Amino acid sequence: GGGHVRATNSRRVERRSREIGVGGGHVRATNSRRVERRSREIGVGGGHVRATKDVVMAAVGSLSTSFAAMTVGNASGRRVRRPRATAAPRGLASFEGFRNAAAMPGRASSLSSAVNFVTNGAKVLAMRHGYKVPKLNRPADQRNALLRSLTTELLRHGRIKTTKARAKAVRKHADKMITLAKGGSLHERRQALGYIYDKDLVHALFEAASERYGDRNGGYTRILNTVSRRGDNAEMAIIELV
Repeated sequence: GGGHVRATNSRRVERRSREIGVGGGHVRATNSRRVERRSREIGVGGGHVRATKDVVMAAVGSLSTSFAAMTVGNASGRRVRRPRATAAPRGLASFEGFRNAAAMPGRASSLSSAVNFVTNGAKVLAMRHGYKVPKLNRPADQRNALLRSLTTELLRHGRIKTTKARAKAVRKHADKMITLAKGGSLHERRQALGYIYDKDLVHALFEAASERYGDRNGGYTRILNTVSRRGDNAEMAIIELV
């Protein structure tokens, strides 16, 4: 076998060894923080052990014992890899949805394998906590520019066609602009001028909003689903002013 040792005065001692034909392993040690030992033993199994400074000597002793045992089994020099032993199954007796808890593996390989054990018709899905702003696959500056342009075109034409996600995202901004126009104050006019790209459109909106939406408190737009887009099959929608 072969190996090399690299030492730093008071920080780290690292030892790596590779034993050809039998197995290999390396030990990483830090003076007072962490001792990590990983070993892969060809012909017997594989695994890694992370040990603290107190138990590293026991780990090194077990490696030398396994080396003597593997010398007889691997006399031909051929490497044979055996499957790694799986962990013990976890019990889920407190949850009634899992009936065959004893057959459930300790670590699910994918989401579909975990869903197969649910027998009450429910679905196990990961939650997206704190999802308040639709990202639209864009950074913040591009997303704000996109919403401003969509709001401007919606107020100019009264009806636009876009993706369903964008239509849902632009709806609250269009409603806010109409709410500002119904107020009619100078401060609200300046707020609308800072968001809508067309100044003439802002003045026309402030003149017509009170008469058109005077008796309506919110809900100035509606979204209609339409045919999906060719090419990427994205969900399309039509958003229009009521």
